[in-house]
Amino acid sequence: MLKYNKFIHCTDSHLANKQPEKRTDDFNHSILQKWQWIADYGMSQKVDGIICSGDLCHTHKTSDELIYQFAEIMRNSGLQFYYVYGNHDIQAGNVNYIEKTNMGLLSQHAWFHELDSEKLIEFEHCYLTGINYSHEKECAPCFDWQEGRLKDLNRGDKSKTIVLAVHAMITNKGIMIGGKVKAVDVHDVITNADILLNGHFHDGHKSVVENIVLEHSFKVVNPGSIARMNLKEAKDGFGPRIAVLKIYKNRKSNIKLVDIPCKPLKDIFDLKKQAEQKATCKARDKFIETMSKMSGQAMMGDNFEESIKQVLENPPKKLKKKINKRVRQILLEKLEEHR
Repeated sequence: MLKYNKFIHCTDSHLANKQPEKRTDDFNHSILQKWQWIADYGMSQKVDGIICSGDLCHTHKTSDELIYQFAEIMRNSGLQFYYVYGNHDIQAGNVNYIEKTNMGLLSQHAWFHELDSEKLIEFEHCYLTGINYSHEKECAPCFDWQEGRLKDLNRGDKSKTIVLAVHAMITNKGIMIGGKVKAVDVHDVITNADILLNGHFHDGHKSVVENIVLEHSFKVVNPGSIARMNLKEAKDGFGPRIAVLKIYKNRKSNIKLVDIPCKPLKDIFDLKKQAEQKATCKARDKFIETMSKMSGQAMMGDNFEESIKQVLENPPKKLKKKINKRVRQILLEKLEEHR
């Protein structure tokens, strides 16, 4: 009898046909190196499988070559791969089209297992299931994840842990973007699972979140995106990491977050250039704010704010290509034309 079942959980690697604008290194090579490290770590730890919460690729049209390289890593490892589809995997928002994409090709491999709420994969000490991304769930004020086969489980039987993998954005604190809630707080999730694994929110959770709903306790885990697609994500996020799950009998579990070795920020971003761009944008915004205040005091003419708006909506080529110290002069010249 096994003492425990052991899994690796990771999410959001975003293998991409197009290099992210902010990265200066070979992005895909870096991501594939991380996948190789995860596979090697999984083999050394003798895990029962890798669970991924979606967005393996940045688009459903990801190149055959990238898909092949990832498939070779998994095939050579001998590990099983359990997957829920994220929003970037799904063509036209319809999971039924997966088979027509390269993600569909991956699903033909013996080591690739699609997780679905209508089925449970049984291990000695746990059940594993999953729910694919859907826009309807993503935009809901709370998530009721007691659907599919989860409803059929007898919660009186406490011998096996239920592990539920999802993609949707779940934070350990509520956030507002543009005056609207764009993420679901862990306390707004209703589920009879014992461990909820999620992704999509690239910053991840700083630690494993303990939650209690209707006297049912469960853990929420998002180790953060494997990818670091921009500087803010790299600085503010908690990845790249994996979560290592040990699941014992009687629904006991231990989860730890493990850092993936990665390059320092200076080797993957042009920090000096991005700092200069940030300073320029800050100066531009300050300039526009000052000019707007002057307009409000009737010092620049009644049509000043409209002129500002037109410039920002349809900027001259100079402004598009080269925002630098001359931004004030360019804006002033353009505004003068409108007055």
